[in-house]
Amino acid sequence: MLGTRLDELTGARLLTLRADGHHLTPLGQERVEAPSPLDAWSRGRAAETDTTAADGRRRAPRQEPTGFSRRIHGQG
Repeated sequence: MLGTRLDELTGARLLTLRADGHHLTPLGQERVEAPSPLDAWSRGRAAETDTTAADGRRRAPRQEPTGFSRRIHGQG
């Protein structure tokens, strides 16, 4: 199964086989680097919305009342 996948990636010009093993081609390296800004943003967003309580248990994220909810609770 791994051999099949390596063959597919080599055929797609994402990997090349050298004497010391498989290596990314320039095209393969581009594919690795392309999602980096999105990955950095998502990690930052996850940290901002972390819902782990001080005791380590997960809790529901805090939501601000909006529209209908504010009216029901007398806030609008």
